[in-house]
Amino acid sequence: MSHLEIHKLYYPPAQPVEKQKDLYMIFHCEDCGKKLRVSHPQYGFGMVCPHCKAGLICPSPSFHVGEKLGHFQIDGWVAKGSMGEVYYARSGKSGRVCALKVLNSSLGEESIKLFDQEAEVLRVFTHTSLPRLIAHQQDRGYRYTAMTYFEGESIDRLLIRESALSEELVLNMMAQVANGLNHVWRNFGLLHFDIKPANIMLCDNGFTGLVDWGMARTWDHTQVTGVAFGTPFFMDPMRFTQTDLLDYRSDMYSLAASFFQALTGQVPYFDLDTDVVVDKALTEPVPSLIECGASVTERTDALFRKMMAKTADERYLTWEDVIEEISAILDDLGSNTWIDSANIQAAGLIAEE
Repeated sequence: MSHLEIHKLYYPPAQPVEKQKDLYMIFHCEDCGKKLRVSHPQYGFGMVCPHCKAGLICPSPSFHVGEKLGHFQIDGWVAKGSMGEVYYARSGKSGRVCALKVLNSSLGEESIKLFDQEAEVLRVFTHTSLPRLIAHQQDRGYRYTAMTYFEGESIDRLLIRESALSEELVLNMMAQVANGLNHVWRNFGLLHFDIKPANIMLCDNGFTGLVDWGMARTWDHTQVTGVAFGTPFFMDPMRFTQTDLLDYRSDMYSLAASFFQALTGQVPYFDLDTDVVVDKALTEPVPSLIECGASVTERTDALFRKMMAKTADERYLTWEDVIEEISAILDDLGSNTWIDSANIQAAGLIAEE
């Protein structure tokens, strides 16, 4: 695969908070990826990155570097979502790195149910492209989930620096994620339901992971009623119109839409008005990668248009069919390396504690 520099969000082991003079948080600039430090009084305020001069908003975390939840010590800040915060942490038992997802304590029972549901989903995962559950517990009134941390960079962050990714790299990544999605569909009837560039992680060894399973649903619980939650740019338009059960082909659309942006630097259907985006996805033809400026073969262009077809019946019949077609294209390109065992070995999965 073509080489691409990955800005890994690495954090050094912290001293326990009680040994520190000042409370602070370590985080990374979204533009250049450099590690930054912000002290407690500046949480939530704006600053200029000293490395790239980009303006940014400092995180406003619930915890500080060196604090513990259970036996997990927090070393840095990763992200904030609708349900809570994600920290970079280390296990006090094994010393292994993990992603520590902490639920916002002010949220109600429905959010708690979804948070617990994600942990149960992770508990059954064994595939190398999917995070594994390490712990799901409570401490001082906070519910938290510790899971596999992928030492890499999300596609949306990569696209801040790169105008687009190469065909070879994208197909390798797609094959790995499709393989993971096939695993959960075949074994558990499970859909991710929120595939987007921010949830696809690329590591510097070429290994690719799919994170954030908070919206995952089993097939018999994916009936839609005209209300859909997710990111409209990457959502299957059938989620807005279909009243029958959705299946794996909904994730198939979202995977292709996510990598459409990776190849072109733009989303398949764009407008500032969400309703217009949905209308375009429902009524306009599936855009061509080539016509949008992507440097790809016609076969890859056809792959994407089939994965993003308007109805499920027009898409690939199985995930195996998608993987087979990707492998054939990579063979034509002379780069069918996505199943390289070295990548699988380098994943560094963490067993439950």
